[in-house]
Amino acid sequence: MEIDLSAFSEEELIEPTIDPIDPVEPPIDPADPVEPPGAIEPPVDPNEPVDPDNQDGKNTKLVYSNIAKLLKEEGLFDEELDLEKVESSDSLVDALRGEIKKNELSDLSDTQKEYLKAVRDGVPDTMFAQHQKTAESYNTITESMVAENDELRKNIILTDLTSKGVSDKQAETLYKSLADSGEDITEALTSLNNLKESEAKRYQVEVDKIKASNEEVANEEKGRFKKLKNSVYETKEIIKDYKITEKLRDSVYKTMTKGVAYGEDGRPISKFTSERDKDPIGFDTKLYFLFEMTKGFKDFSIFEKKAQSKASQELERVVKESNIMNRTGKPNLPDVNETDIPQIIELSDIN
Repeated sequence: MEIDLSAFSEEELIEPTIDPIDPVEPPIDPADPVEPPGAIEPPVDPNEPVDPDNQDGKNTKLVYSNIAKLLKEEGLFDEELDLEKVESSDSLVDALRGEIKKNELSDLSDTQKEYLKAVRDGVPDTMFAQHQKTAESYNTITESMVAENDELRKNIILTDLTSKGVSDKQAETLYKSLADSGEDITEALTSLNNLKESEAKRYQVEVDKIKASNEEVANEEKGRFKKLKNSVYETKEIIKDYKITEKLRDSVYKTMTKGVAYGEDGRPISKFTSERDKDPIGFDTKLYFLFEMTKGFKDFSIFEKKAQSKASQELERVVKESNIMNRTGKPNLPDVNETDIPQIIELSDIN
């Protein structure tokens, strides 16, 4: 069954067109400043510091603060982090670095943390192990053990006294006096704490000495590398007329300073040392030959003469193979006349 649409004319089906209404300009307030026609906003200088009262600056700070807030909610930042201090990319990166450093040892035991710190400080394994053994022996002693064991009390008190410079005989006398007065238990506990503190201080003094020594060595090494670099890059000539390029300087300095392997002591080995280790006898033999041939690396004239001789041979070969002279021995140049030959020869003899 078809639907009868005859009741609707074509005119009624067409959407009426509505003329757009011109927007009404708001009345101008005479107090408002009038911008001159064609005014252009000045470009923003990216190097100009952000004005704290500037809205764009506030929005930028808000972005970094919100990122830090999100990371904090996800547990990636410590609860103590002050979000107001995270207001730039630098402060956000600093916060991340601090969190990484704080948690890098989170899965290690206290002993493992102490050992890792000792390794970084350059403390020998034997020294660390001895310190741990001594400290552990003190830490395992409880108050009840001290109260119940007469011999233990005596050993603790005597060890504390002799560590302070008291003679063995005097220490025995002092202990007997304490035992007779019934004060040996209290004194033993005090002595135990003294021994713990003394061991910690003794170990720290040794660690500080090692760190100071390593720092001194590092400074000397730094100074040596500086002198070495200056020597390499300030050297103008080794063999006469042989140009030292910057590429060669870089290569020499890299060979002298960059490690290509590690020795048994954990120190890096240079390329020079690595090559020598492959054949020490052959390497040293060649090195000493060069040393003697150059009079202790002071006279490289032997290589200069060799280089000049080789250059002369090369020049002679080029001349023979070139077409400068024809079979008659005359110049094979179209713009040179026979009459010019004597003059050319004469000029060529002038140094």
